[in-house]
Amino acid sequence: MRAKSIHIIILILIIIPCLKGQNNIFKDLENRVKQLEEKVFDLEQKSIDTLIESRWHKLKKNMKKKDVQSTFGFPDRIGKFTYGGELWGFSNAILRFDKNGSLEYWTKPLRN
Repeated sequence: MRAKSIHIIILILIIIPCLKGQNNIFKDLENRVKQLEEKVFDLEQKSIDTLIESRWHKLKKNMKKKDVQSTFGFPDRIGKFTYGGELWGFSNAILRFDKNGSLEYWTKPLRN
């Protein structure tokens, strides 16, 4: 009986450090995954910013609404002026059209 107890104690003394080492490996892997996720997020943001920036460079004065819409899609909001012009809002940018539907003015989107 005493030999069994000694074997169990020895086994426990061997297993605990092994488990502790495994725990450190898991923590290291979790940290690496977290760092990689942060890098991927940053790269995604940069690529989205680049795409958005390239779209805004395509805008030209006197563009028609349909041409703007083909590049940007439907605006988030539309405001109409009494003289017939319109104001289009895309998240944090604004485009202003005259009464003939030609682009007069726009603001570039603000960066977060």
